[in-house]
Amino acid sequence: MNQNKEINRYLCIDQKFIKMDLEARKYHIIEQVMFLTELEINKVEAVLNTTSIDPLVEKELIARALESEEDIKAGKVFTIEEAEARLNQQFGA
Repeated sequence: MNQNKEINRYLCIDQKFIKMDLEARKYHIIEQVMFLTELEINKVEAVLNTTSIDPLVEKELIARALESEEDIKAGKVFTIEEAEARLNQQFGA
């Protein structure tokens, strides 16, 4: 699928379709939000606050975080200066 392909969105007002660019679509959504009930707002917030991470990626990130915590407890840490020196040495900066 061509990612540069323009996606056209239309708004129907008085049985006339109006082409909307991204900015107009955002403004239209804001206008619609102004009339939502508290229950509807709660549902929108729930959707916006839901993150979807691939379970394998999540598992890998958790494993890396736990390993890092163990390294910190074991004293396997570097000062900022040591980290910068290692990066400079590795990348020749």
